[in-house]
Amino acid sequence: MAVDSPAGVIIIAAVLLLAATTLACGSDAVLKLERLIPPNHELGLTELRAFDSARHGRLLQSPVGGVVNFPVDGASDPLYYTKVKLGTPPREFNVQIDTGSDVLWVSCTSCNGCPKTSELQIQLSFFDPGVSSSASLVSCSDRRCYSNFQTESGCSPNNLCSYSFKYGDGSGTSGYYISDFMSFDTVITSTLAINSSAPFVFGCSNLQSGDLQRPRRAVDGIFGLGQGSLSVISQLAVQGLAPRVFSHCLKGDKSGGGIMVLGQIKRPDTVYTPLVPSQPHYNVNLQSIAVNGQILPIDPSVFTIATGDGTIIDTGTTLAYLPDEAYSPFIQAVANAVSQYGRPITYESYQCFEITAGDVDVFPQVSLSFAGGASMVLGPRAYLQIFSSSGSSIWCIGFQRMSHRRITILGDLVLKDKVVVYDLVRQRIGWAEYDCSLEVNVSASRGGRSKDVINTGQWRESVAFSIHSTNYGWTLSVREITRVHRHNQNMANGADRLDLDGKPIKPMTICMIGAGGFIGSHLCEKLMTETPHKVLALDVYNDKIKHLLEPDTVQWAGRIQFHRINIKHDSRLEGLIKMADLTINLAAICTPADYNTRPLDTIYSNFIDALPVVKYCSENNKRLIHFSTCEVYGKTIGSFLPKDHPLRQDPEFYVLKEDISPCIFGSIEKQRWSYACAKQLIERLVYAEGAENGLEFTIVRPFNWIGPRMDFIPGIDGPSEGVPRVLACFSNNLLRREPLKLVDGGESQRTFIYIKDAIEAVLLMIENPERANGHIFNVGNPNNEVTVRQLAEMMTEVYAKVSGETAIESPTIDVSSKEFYGEGYDDSDKRIPDMTIINRQLGWNPKTSLWDLLESTLTYQHTTYAEAIKKATSKPVAS
Repeated sequence: MAVDSPAGVIIIAAVLLLAATTLACGSDAVLKLERLIPPNHELGLTELRAFDSARHGRLLQSPVGGVVNFPVDGASDPLYYTKVKLGTPPREFNVQIDTGSDVLWVSCTSCNGCPKTSELQIQLSFFDPGVSSSASLVSCSDRRCYSNFQTESGCSPNNLCSYSFKYGDGSGTSGYYISDFMSFDTVITSTLAINSSAPFVFGCSNLQSGDLQRPRRAVDGIFGLGQGSLSVISQLAVQGLAPRVFSHCLKGDKSGGGIMVLGQIKRPDTVYTPLVPSQPHYNVNLQSIAVNGQILPIDPSVFTIATGDGTIIDTGTTLAYLPDEAYSPFIQAVANAVSQYGRPITYESYQCFEITAGDVDVFPQVSLSFAGGASMVLGPRAYLQIFSSSGSSIWCIGFQRMSHRRITILGDLVLKDKVVVYDLVRQRIGWAEYDCSLEVNVSASRGGRSKDVINTGQWRESVAFSIHSTNYGWTLSVREITRVHRHNQNMANGADRLDLDGKPIKPMTICMIGAGGFIGSHLCEKLMTETPHKVLALDVYNDKIKHLLEPDTVQWAGRIQFHRINIKHDSRLEGLIKMADLTINLAAICTPADYNTRPLDTIYSNFIDALPVVKYCSENNKRLIHFSTCEVYGKTIGSFLPKDHPLRQDPEFYVLKEDISPCIFGSIEKQRWSYACAKQLIERLVYAEGAENGLEFTIVRPFNWIGPRMDFIPGIDGPSEGVPRVLACFSNNLLRREPLKLVDGGESQRTFIYIKDAIEAVLLMIENPERANGHIFNVGNPNNEVTVRQLAEMMTEVYAKVSGETAIESPTIDVSSKEFYGEGYDDSDKRIPDMTIINRQLGWNPKTSLWDLLESTLTYQHTTYAEAIKKATSKPVAS
């Protein structure tokens, strides 16, 4: 069954260790592979075994004194490597492809002990965080450090989230984590590919020791394709940029190389076996080995984790390895099968056969049987190595003995000339026999709707022109978008501003309904300070935009007009919409506490009151940007699975996609869903107006936008009995030195995005109508995911820093949702946005970490409210 990627597939070239130069074959994404060692050169088994021994010292040894809880393999002996682009502007790095690693890391400019040259005839590069305009350091308190891999010892003296890996062979690497952009090409169809980028956390190595220092097979770092949350596949999948599936097809001839696809290589004869759950490597259940159809007398338990390290599929291992209990009967069975054609000999201390009659075909077929009924059939060339000696052919068994450890490793020897699919969604690995010198077909989809099977050869020939011939449409690269952004910042209030397609942006008049609120105030600021556009600001209150309304003393005097109106019953509304080129509707009741206590007001505000806005825009041919909510998704599919079900943690079951995910709400008596239902219904109306009457629209689904001026503080600039949203609630508790109330234990998971990042996205929608019209956009930051309890802990820590006050003795208390919100409350377990569509259409990604946005927001809250709260809570002193 094909696994589709909403964004298409990312095709990456894998280069054999012995590869020389890599030449673009019509596109930067699929490369022609050359082998560094001439075709007539052969590596001896001793060298191959030494190679594997060095690797296994890393693969099988847990890190010592590190700050992570998963193994990470070194890069001193890479078997395959490829190129990756990091930073802004993007810079290219040669990195080892490694399914045994969970982290992408590269050498940095400050590195001590990093090799300066490589005998692979490649130019080594060093990442410089100071040169990349988009690089930021991951602090110790950043959620990506805190929740994924940090331990107490993993914080450097300057508050950087650091790592230190020590390996069994004495080598090691250490450094700190960087958040920046990775650039790559995404294939959408057989005739269309786009340049994309994604925010990415990777390691910046500043110290290497042991074999990692040697230039023999030096590369710039590791491209981790493990199952951990920081691996390449996991980070791209959670952003919707690639499926949680990757494949490779490694050439079996001496030219070497192959192709690596972040997606699924399609073969109808692919067979699958389940992955062993909760293992750091790609473990499978090997059940038996047969030679010439006869199952060998081997206890199946020797292949399992119950009695050892199990069976691992590993692209970084050259040969294949069996434990003693399996190796001896295997060798004996092969020897028996060829006894009449030659004699067993020892060659370079390895088990070989000198064949005097016949050729390789006299060797038996070997079959490996796995759980789930899958078999891997190995012809003689798939498990033998041939050498020549005095005119005779010597065939050596590529399976080696693993004496010191009970483990089976299936490496490059048996994986070559097979399509191998790592399906992390369904937790399985599949394979099919294939000549990997041929092109492969890849499964992709567009917007989750129609499916394509793309041939990589066809893509190389037909898409290259689309990528390189134009800077318009979908093929505009992120590098070009970055250039346009910078150009527009330099031309903030002039006429020479460009959209993402390089066309001049005409000044426009914007009717902004709800301009006086949190989002509206930041959007008005952005429009006044960085664009020439005019704003008709409509709202009941203007407290949060008063600083923009000063008469004649500011540069934007005359470009913003405030109109105090309530759109429920004001005849001026249609006239103001007619005056504008674009209407932005931000008006809403959007406080969860109101959904239960004021369900009628909630429904009227979010649906009934919005009807005239949609009607006037449609009738007067005015463009509309309508603000909806991430709550329209309701509950995730995964929330209906048993709590211990493995698919509950699979992104396919909780990441929310605009064009695929269903909207699942609770029962009618759960009035908490009144808000989401009203918002969904107005979305459907807007969409229908577009379909039937040609309304030009964009729908925005915000995912917890956070920053200064959000919500209110009860009793200070809002009602004393009011209950704002979670971050403002927690801010209020911190300011008053009260315990933070965790509703139902604070187990719900949310993502949070900095308001300034989100406003950048909205400005792109405003100024790029051809790219934004007709689309629904998630606007959030999937990298800033925490439980509400983790959010409370982080806010307590951040507030202590910005205020200088120590936390109270019991910083949190648990309360029930009924106690906090009243009858009728319900909730969703997770709310994580897929970012595929907005990244594809607008080239936008969020930048600000959760720690940084909390620090900015709580600094504002403390500065603005601390004194007022002290005065409000202080008791008069008796005279």
